Amino acid sequence: MVNLAWPGHPTQWRDVPARLQPTMLTTLRLTTGSVLAYLLTLLISGGKIDITGALTALLVMQASAYSTLRMGIVRVGAVLGGVLVATLLSYWVGLSWWSLALAVGLSLILSKVLRLGEQAIEMPISAMLILAVSDPAIAAETRVLNTLIGAGVGVTFNLLYPPALPVRPAGDSI
Repeated sequence: MVNLAWPGHPTQWRDVPARLQPTMLTTLRLTTGSVLAYLLTLLISGGKIDITGALTALLVMQASAYSTLRMGIVRVGAVLGGVLVATLLSYWVGLSWWSLALAVGLSLILSKVLRLGEQAIEMPISAMLILAVSDPAIAAETRVLNTLIGAGVGVTFNLLYPPALPVRPAGDSI
């Protein structure tokens, strides 16, 4: 039964904390970054805000340890592009099946034009999320500011607290 829930589980209880520690540290890192981005958007932008900053921080911080600074910048561009597409659509038409189709289609085309490569799918994901949670009363400038704050927090967290390196597979290979 345990093998179904946790394949490769530790055989002794004393090994459980060491196996859970990387997951707990990643969870703490991503949660802290998202909340910090949200609090900074409250502090800096004032007035009505949305969760764009927290969402952007989370998407930017999901970078693996193999990501370079260049990939971090590409990811920020992908998220910002999706936010801009969704902001324009929500400002003009709101959420409907065809605005969702436009958000996904335009984001995919824009990500191809910008040569985002593996990060291309993040642009339509960001666009869909922002389109779904957008409040028409929130100005486009506020959403862009929140996105930039979240991106700054995400990049800063990746530099100060980089994701853990997966060393176990490398050690097993040796």
